[in-house]
Amino acid sequence: MRKPRSASWALVTTMMWAIAFLPRAAPSLAESGIASDVIGAGGGDTQSSSYMVSGTLGQGVVGEVASSVSFGLTDGFWGVARLAGRTPGDTIPPGDVTDFVVLPLDTANSLQWRNPGDGDFAGTLIRYSTADFPVTPTDGQAVENGQNGIFYNAPGSSEAFTHTGLVNGTTYYYTAFAFDVAVNHAAGVSDSATPFDGIPPAPVAFGTVTPGDTAVTLRWTNPADADFVHTLIRYSTSSYPTGSSDGLLVENGNDGRFPNSPASIDSFTHSGLTNGTTYYYAAFAADEVANYSMGDTISAVPADETPPSAVGSFDATATADGSITLSWTNPSESDFTGALVRYSTSVFPVSPEDGLPVENGNGGRFPNEPASIDSFVHEYLVTDQTYYYTIYAYDEVPNYSEGVTAEATSNDVTGPELT
Repeated sequence: MRKPRSASWALVTTMMWAIAFLPRAAPSLAESGIASDVIGAGGGDTQSSSYMVSGTLGQGVVGEVASSVSFGLTDGFWGVARLAGRTPGDTIPPGDVTDFVVLPLDTANSLQWRNPGDGDFAGTLIRYSTADFPVTPTDGQAVENGQNGIFYNAPGSSEAFTHTGLVNGTTYYYTAFAFDVAVNHAAGVSDSATPFDGIPPAPVAFGTVTPGDTAVTLRWTNPADADFVHTLIRYSTSSYPTGSSDGLLVENGNDGRFPNSPASIDSFTHSGLTNGTTYYYAAFAADEVANYSMGDTISAVPADETPPSAVGSFDATATADGSITLSWTNPSESDFTGALVRYSTSVFPVSPEDGLPVENGNGGRFPNEPASIDSFVHEYLVTDQTYYYTIYAYDEVPNYSEGVTAEATSNDVTGPELT
């Protein structure tokens, strides 16, 4: 028969168990935020206890707490908890995550995966680098999710995380490590992506368009988007350009690009055009990538609306029986084409359509060179009749200058024959 234990022995035993459950200094944390501690409890089934924390002020228990003993990291000390499902000496990791995909966004990458279905799965650690794929759970750096790259969730669950604050054009290499309650890490699954800006700025807004002589002046307002860099303008004489590579680049010496600030107002005079031809324009806003916006369109028909100067030194003189001689000096403008002479026997013609054209066989028109001197004898007139003349210089459109007038009275300037 076993001798009953003494009261003093029971007290010692109780104190030993209490000591095992007293708070102890927390083990040091690696960068990954993973720590484990083995606490001897006098041979009981709380022989081994493991914990995971994400920082000195955070906590996360691996596995289910099977007892009412609380767990926490308070003021730098561990509490003690019994963990269900914890197998002392477990060195077998869970399976890898599946369907791990990294998709690029603007200054961000979207990560998606499915956790393994293992019953002892505890979480997934994701680390990344801009040099190469992390090979171990301490390579590279943890994704900035607020938990040192650790994602706690249920076995078999689908997960997603958007990694923000990245640099467009830089490739980011990721590896996802599943781990179990004993903090055994799977081999890891990797994928990479290069974030980029795929969103164009808002469109340009065309304002006024002013046709001129062999030219068109365009005015537009650039979008207010902060990443706006330049406007590209293309044109055609058949239809509106439908994209940033359609039609022809306006000849501005910069391949049709107009750098400027967001929300700025800009203008350009497109010269060397053919009067009477319709020109179709499209303007596309661009960012630094460059992503091009939808095009805003406008059209115009260049035309010369400026007439040459009036003729000079216009004179009408009766020079023979029934004849009046007209003489003048043409203007010097390069687009001068000819002079039109109209007349009447009652008043001066007041427009190029008023009165009658002098009968020169060309409808009263006298083509000639700029600054040339010209003349015409108006014959077969009525004697003692006053003739009123108006002369107009014109260009190729034709645009007519102001009229210049002269008058003369035909008479019999031949004396009687001598007998």
